[in-house]
Amino acid sequence: LTVKYLEKGTNKEVAPPTTQKVPAGVSVTVTAKTVDGYKLASNSVSPVGVQMPGKDYTHTFYYEKEADACDPSNKYSIKVTEKCNDPGCFLDNGQNNVTAGGPWWSSNPFIPKEGDTFPGGTAWTLTLQNPGGGTLNGGETYIKNLTVNGQSKNPTDYSTIVCSDQNVVIEYGVRNVVAKHNVNILYYVDDKHVETKDMTVQNGQTFSYNAESEYNTANTSYSKYNGAKFSNWKAFEGSSSSPKKSGSSTSINVSNVKASLRVELYYKSQQEEKYTLRVQHWKENSAGNKVSPTETFEYKQGEKYTVNAKSVSGYTPDAKSKSGTMPANDAQVIFWYTPKDGGASDAQATIMLSPQINYSGHATYGCSISSIQIYVVLINTKTNEQITLSTSCKSSGGCTNTSKAVPHGTYQASASIYLSGSSNYDRNGCNQSFYRPSTAPPNNDQTITTTHGGPTYYRPVWYIYKK
Repeated sequence: LTVKYLEKGTNKEVAPPTTQKVPAGVSVTVTAKTVDGYKLASNSVSPVGVQMPGKDYTHTFYYEKEADACDPSNKYSIKVTEKCNDPGCFLDNGQNNVTAGGPWWSSNPFIPKEGDTFPGGTAWTLTLQNPGGGTLNGGETYIKNLTVNGQSKNPTDYSTIVCSDQNVVIEYGVRNVVAKHNVNILYYVDDKHVETKDMTVQNGQTFSYNAESEYNTANTSYSKYNGAKFSNWKAFEGSSSSPKKSGSSTSINVSNVKASLRVELYYKSQQEEKYTLRVQHWKENSAGNKVSPTETFEYKQGEKYTVNAKSVSGYTPDAKSKSGTMPANDAQVIFWYTPKDGGASDAQATIMLSPQINYSGHATYGCSISSIQIYVVLINTKTNEQITLSTSCKSSGGCTNTSKAVPHGTYQASASIYLSGSSNYDRNGCNQSFYRPSTAPPNNDQTITTTHGGPTYYRPVWYIYKK
C-alpha cells in the first residue's frame, strides 16, 4: 500500500510518500499527514479505510495551499479605544489622539477608526500623542497604559507586524497637578468700593464670570446703590498694574490664568445721576437778550418736569408753562417774550428765499435757456398784507438767495418761475415741472410761520425736464 501527498491541481508532492505491506483482503485505516502551509483539499477525506485488493494499491491525499496569516491579501481590522479615569481628566478630541503609519502608508499617516483594515504582513507603527484636552485641575495629561489584544505594550512607541485583528486600548492619566489661584472680585459703585467676592480658578484655565447689569448688594449699608447699572471691568494678574484684559460686556472671560487674579467691576448709580435743565427768558426775535435771569433745575433721566414763565412788566410770554421729559443730558427751555405794545423792534422777522433748480433728461433741439426768474408772493394770514420777493437763477441751476424783513406771523407763499430762451417749452422743447419741498404740499402754495432767533427759510424746488 503506497500513500501519496500531492498538491491539488499540480500533483506537486507536498510530503514524501509512505509504503507498507498489507495482506490481500485486509482493511486498514489511512490518515493524512499535517503539512505546513497546506490544508486537506475538500475532495479528500481523512482518516479513510482501504481494503487491500490482490495487488499493489496507491491511495492519494490531495492538499490545497493554506493562505498565509501575514499575506497582504488578508485584511485585518483595528479598533482604538481611549479612556481617562483619573479625577479631573477629560478628552476633547475623542479618538483623534492616535496616528498610525508604516511602509504601506508611510507617506500618509492617518487616524485609525473602528472598521479600518490593514494588509497582513505589514509593519504597523502606532504613535500616541498628547490628547490636548488638558485637565480640569490644571495638571498634565499623559499616556498611562497601552494594551494591544489584551497584552500590555510600551506606551511611548508601539510597532508590530499585522497578522491578526488589532484591539488597542489607550488609558490616559493625570500628573503634576497645580494648585488653584485666588480670584478677588471687587465691586465699585460711582468709583467707591462697596463689596468683594472671593473665588478660585485652576492654573492655565479660563476664568468666567457674569457681572449683573444692575447691582443689588445684600449689604444694607449700600442699599442706596440698588439699581446701579454696569459700566465696565478690568482684570489684573499677579502684581501687575496693567490690566491683562478689560471690557464693557457683562460676560467676563480671562483665559490662561497663571497667577492670582483681581477683577474690578464698575457700576454707575442711576439714582444719583441728575442733569441740568436751564430755563431762559428772552425777548422775541432777540436770542440771548434776557428779560429775566436764567433759572437752573436738576432732574434725573426720564423724570417729568414743568417750568413756568416769569411775569415781566411790559412783555407777554409765548406760553405760561412748558413741560417735558428729561433726557440723558443737560437741556434748555426758552420762553419768548413779546412787548405788549407790539413794538416794531421786537416784532420783526426775516424770511429767506432760497430756491433750487434741478435738471433731468438730455437737451435736444429747441431747448436753450438763457435766464430764470423766481417770484414769490407772501400774504399775511392775519392782516392780508402782501409782500413780494424775487431772485434769479443761472441756467446751470445755481440761484441767488434773497431775504426780507417782515412782521412776525404766518404767511401763505405762492411761487412762480419764468424761463427765457429760444424754446417754446412744449413737449419738443423744455418742459418745466414745479415740485414743493417734502414738508409741503406738491403745489405752488406753502404756509410759512416765522421763527425766533434766525431767518425763516422758504425753499421752493423746481425740476426742469430737458427732452
